[in-house]
Amino acid sequence: LELRTHRRLPLETIRALLQRMEADPTYRFLVVEQLLHEDAFAPDFHPLSRTEAAAQAGLTEAQVRELEALGLVLPCPKTGRFDEEAVHLLRVLAGLLEMGFTPEDLHFYARWAQEVARHERALFADLCQDGSDEAEKVARYQRFRELAGPLLRLLHLNYLRRTLYDLLGASGQGTEG
Repeated sequence: LELRTHRRLPLETIRALLQRMEADPTYRFLVVEQLLHEDAFAPDFHPLSRTEAAAQAGLTEAQVRELEALGLVLPCPKTGRFDEEAVHLLRVLAGLLEMGFTPEDLHFYARWAQEVARHERALFADLCQDGSDEAEKVARYQRFRELAGPLLRLLHLNYLRRTLYDLLGASGQGTEG
């Protein structure tokens, strides 16, 4: 009812969300994240097999298996199928592979994302220990993501800029431009 009345989501979107939550118990908490990006959620999307996902991303099934083994793409643990986000991620990875990077070169990003996720889970768990109700926890999580996402992006850009200055021989410059 909350999704229908306050979020104004169409019934088909709500039905698809509930089906995903039923198919993958780990997805339940991520529903909040999905609600923050409703435009990226297509209710008519059906998870794809490895073969179908590979074809949509322009990869071979063997490449997808290798990317999975390195933790760079994660199918649903219950069904082994790939949702929209995984297919989008496979397309991004395909682009990086086309540039000449190897899956091993990109494995760093999986390790980094796992570490960030573990840390954020611990931070958020601590934030929710005060006995708040579910609505308050959801609101806190939304606010946390609103701030943590830009924090990661801005820190990454700042450090990348400094690294590029060093690489290009302009290390005397600051991060002003």
